[in-house]
Amino acid sequence: MKYLALFLISILGLALSCKKETTNVTKTVYLPQETMDFFVNYDTGTCWIYQDTLHANRFDTIELVNKKPMNLNNGGGTLYTGFKLDFTPKKNKNFEIRVGSGSNGSSNVTVDPLVSASGLLSAVENNNQWSGGVIYSDSLLIGKTMYYQVLSFQGGTLYFLKVIYAKNIGLVSFQGLDGHGETIGKYVFVKKMKK
Repeated sequence: MKYLALFLISILGLALSCKKETTNVTKTVYLPQETMDFFVNYDTGTCWIYQDTLHANRFDTIELVNKKPMNLNNGGGTLYTGFKLDFTPKKNKNFEIRVGSGSNGSSNVTVDPLVSASGLLSAVENNNQWSGGVIYSDSLLIGKTMYYQVLSFQGGTLYFLKVIYAKNIGLVSFQGLDGHGETIGKYVFVKKMKK
């Protein structure tokens, strides 16, 4: 009986020593509205339809299939909000967008084709000023459509080039690649709908 009591006390002591220290959240840093309007304010099931400008009868549809919070507790009482959004195209490569808030009204955006060593697109927004791989334009003519408040990613991945987002619309233009440098198509936005 003495050994059983000692054993139970040892187990209890071990369990208490393994308990994680949790820090109460005293401050929450939210994503800036600017970032939300470009990348996050879309519902799961939203579909964007694109026409290939190289092949007039070819279209692609990209669906937002999953959107979940991706918050980070820094352990010092501050919670940084964020989201992970998963997109599934019909013809092009699946991708995800990760968006996270930072200090002083900033945010980070990553567009990831989910293949290692294929490259990422990234941007930084700080108090409505964009940098880190994107150029902001008040307006941009794409095909025959004028878009306002536009972000053009300057880099590319093995699956995407010339990626352009418009505020409150989402992805409006991109060049799809096959992962080996060959162009699948050059796509422009046609319409957005809810599935």
